[in-house]
Amino acid sequence: MGLLLGLLGAGGGILTVPILVYWVGVDGYTASAYSLFVVFVTAFVGATGHFVRKTIIMRALFMFGIPSLLSVYASRTFLLPIIPNVLFSIGDWAFTKSLLILFLLSLVMIWSSISMIRSKKVEPIKELPSNLSIIISGLIVGLITGVLGAGGGFVLIPTMVKLLNISIKQAIGTSLSIICINTGIGFFIYSRTTTYIDWHLLGWFTSLAVVGIILGGYLAKWVPDQKLKPIFGWFVLTVGIFILIKELFLQ
Repeated sequence: MGLLLGLLGAGGGILTVPILVYWVGVDGYTASAYSLFVVFVTAFVGATGHFVRKTIIMRALFMFGIPSLLSVYASRTFLLPIIPNVLFSIGDWAFTKSLLILFLLSLVMIWSSISMIRSKKVEPIKELPSNLSIIISGLIVGLITGVLGAGGGFVLIPTMVKLLNISIKQAIGTSLSIICINTGIGFFIYSRTTTYIDWHLLGWFTSLAVVGIILGGYLAKWVPDQKLKPIFGWFVLTVGIFILIKELFLQ
C-alpha cells in the first residue's frame, strides 16, 4: 500500500481496507477506521517531502480541504453511527454495516480502476471553475474518506489538475496534505467513540506502509507513471470484483 502511494501519490490507500479484512481478519467497519490511521501516517510522510520541495498549493489545499473535512466530520459523527449493525437479513444471510462498507468500497475500486486503466491525460479546463464544482468534489472526497477509510487521492489529483490548472506534482503534494488532515480527523473521531484499538496491529502495519511510501517515492524517479497506472488499475479492478463476489455470493 505504501509503495503504491509513494509511486502514484494516490490509490494505495484504497487497498488498506481489503488487506486488513482479508489478510489480517478485521471486520469491515473496524478496518475502515484503522485505515484512516494508516493512511494518515503515510500521507503525512509523503506530504512532508512535498512541503520541503514546495509543491503544495495552499489555494487548492483550502478550496478542496475545507469541504472534504466537513464531509469527513459529518460522515464519521452522524452518518455511520445511525447505520444499524444489520440492515436486513434473508434466512441465515445478513447485510451488515461491515458488508455495506465493503460493498461500497468495491464499487469505488471498480470505478477508480477504470479511470486508471484508461490512463487518459487530464487536460485543464479553459474556463474558470465554479465554486460549486470544487465544493462538490471536496464533499465527495470527504465522504469516501469518512465512510470507506480511503484517502480519495484518485479523485483529488485529476480534479485539481483539471479545475485549478496546476501540475501533477503540485496536485499530488496538495492531495497528500488534504488526505493527511482528513484521515487524521476521521481517526480521532473514531478513537473517541470506541473502547479498544489494536495499537500493536496498527504499529506494525503502519511502519511497513511508511517504509513502502519512502521506497515508492524513491522509485518514482525511474518508473513511468503512465505505464504503472494501467497495471495498478487492473489490479484494483480485480480486487474490487473479488470483494463484490465474495461478500454478496460466497458468504
